[in-house]
Amino acid sequence: MASWIDRITGANRITRVLDLCREEILARGAAMISYHFAAAFGSQTGDKVILSQFGFPEPWIERYRDPDFRRHDPVTEFIMQAGRPMRWDAATAAQTLNADQQAFLDAFRALGVPAGVGIPLFGPNGRDAYCGIGFDRDLVPGDRMMIGRMVAIAQMGHRRVVELLTDRGEEPVRVSARESEVLHWMARGKSNADIAVILGLSPATVDTFVRRLYDKLGVNDRISAIVRALSEGLVRV
Repeated sequence: MASWIDRITGANRITRVLDLCREEILARGAAMISYHFAAAFGSQTGDKVILSQFGFPEPWIERYRDPDFRRHDPVTEFIMQAGRPMRWDAATAAQTLNADQQAFLDAFRALGVPAGVGIPLFGPNGRDAYCGIGFDRDLVPGDRMMIGRMVAIAQMGHRRVVELLTDRGEEPVRVSARESEVLHWMARGKSNADIAVILGLSPATVDTFVRRLYDKLGVNDRISAIVRALSEGLVRV
């Protein structure tokens, strides 16, 4: 049976990489996971970030996707700047929070998540990311090795995502004005049917635009398309 290392490094789709990392991390005791991927040298809490979240309550996921709320996150950017894995409570304790950051923290604490760890993930050419891992219990010193394995899985997964983004020719991707509009709404989580209503197009026409975008971006699914479009500067979220 192939090891998790072989499975992740051998995956050929971004969504498959994320699924494998999630499965491995959950199997080691995590309850929730978030992955933040921004444009090169961008903020992991800024407007131009793709989010993959699992295990968090749906109302929180919807709220966190609002950039006006997300930018007050006091944990993610602090851990990215620290450049090392850190418990969420340690990251907040090391700062003097302003009123907006404290309100963000109070809203998160209301979820009742006992503990969590933030992991800065580094890639070539400024393509860094952040992974947040939440637990349904308090952490103890004996969890250090478990967390270390989770860090290794998340970092390897991120490296594979970046490889998949760069394993293409140097020819820049070009999209039409209408394709750009479709990408815009895809990045905001809208379904093809929703996009058809918003743009005044038929569902079949939107399906055609989405297939063209997959072909141009060299992907087979929505998350991969949005991540690659972000890396190419084709979409703003």
